[in-house]
Amino acid sequence: MISANQIKVYSSLRTKKYREIHHKFLAEGEKIVLDILKSPSRIFRIQCLIASPEFLKAHNSKLFQGIPEVQEASEAVLAKVSSLTTPNKAILVCELPEYTPDFKEVFGGLSLFLDDIRDPGNLGTIMRTADWFGIHHIFCSNESVDVYNPKVVQSTMGALCRVKVYYTETAELLSSLAKAELFPLIGTVLEGDNIYNTDLPSKGMIVLGNESRGINENLLKALTLKLTIPSRGDRSEISESLNVAMAAGIVMAEFRRRQAGYSK
Repeated sequence: MISANQIKVYSSLRTKKYREIHHKFLAEGEKIVLDILKSPSRIFRIQCLIASPEFLKAHNSKLFQGIPEVQEASEAVLAKVSSLTTPNKAILVCELPEYTPDFKEVFGGLSLFLDDIRDPGNLGTIMRTADWFGIHHIFCSNESVDVYNPKVVQSTMGALCRVKVYYTETAELLSSLAKAELFPLIGTVLEGDNIYNTDLPSKGMIVLGNESRGINENLLKALTLKLTIPSRGDRSEISESLNVAMAAGIVMAEFRRRQAGYSK
């Protein structure tokens, strides 16, 4: 039976402070729990599975092998641990992973840099879209929302198992990129080259800026290519800008479309 102290610790993982103190995070919901459990490499070290009797009965017990602790829990207990208004049938308690970027791999393809992205839903959606388009390295400024925020984890819909996220200082990242010759830093801005009429590189790092302020000045100066997604009509008659997650999806789709050999 799960103890009162465990419930206290696990429920505290809703906040970044306690995720860092305990070096753990929560993955909630049947889909992401099953994605993590079925991941060939078990990318996250699982400490505990807390699940309803129905969830445990519905899945082969072999799926739970190697998990140090499997706790059957009532809806009331799941509700105490969960960060959701309506708790799911399964929650994993996992250790926070420690990733070190392999820049040789990063320099060989497309990656993303998210500059001060604050909305959990935006980060989760960008990760999910990157996963769809086979982009598996995302760098974030230290000011960006924590990838292990429960709302981010939930909105990735399992992409968390396949997309690695690294947090870094902008200056440190630019220093690392400077070591690679001819590796473009590509920014999405309001005043840039039309993405549909511009030659796009096969590799590089796509930079997406803060939801309200866009890309910071230091990064803007470092960009080797500035792209814009053209709007239809006078900007005074339409929304000021695209949602950053939507813009990310359009840009990634266009890069992949070109790589697939489709015409402009």
